[in-house]
Amino acid sequence: MRLLLCVLLCVRLLAATSPTGAAPAVLQCGDYRSADGGMALVLTSPAAGYRQLDGQEREPLWIDRSAPQPRLLLLDDGVAQAVHVSDDGRTVDDGAVSYTLHTAQA
Repeated sequence: MRLLLCVLLCVRLLAATSPTGAAPAVLQCGDYRSADGGMALVLTSPAAGYRQLDGQEREPLWIDRSAPQPRLLLLDDGVAQAVHVSDDGRTVDDGAVSYTLHTAQA
């Protein structure tokens, strides 16, 4: 099941990089933090990262950029979560938590 999900995600990511794909919102690699600092959203590459609540295990994720609104695909539980990204890429909101870019990746 996990392998199938990874294959499907790779196909979607390849489609997103094609010239006919929709223009994605600007989403920077780096460390995003919730307002209280207790939740982190870390984007390690344009296609992957993890979400972590302080004191808990990292939740690995893929970033689906094939639609106009990016989605976080949580690999551990298979949930796809649409996110709103500000135009400058400094704020990411998943509907429950708003994250602000704390440290951009060079």
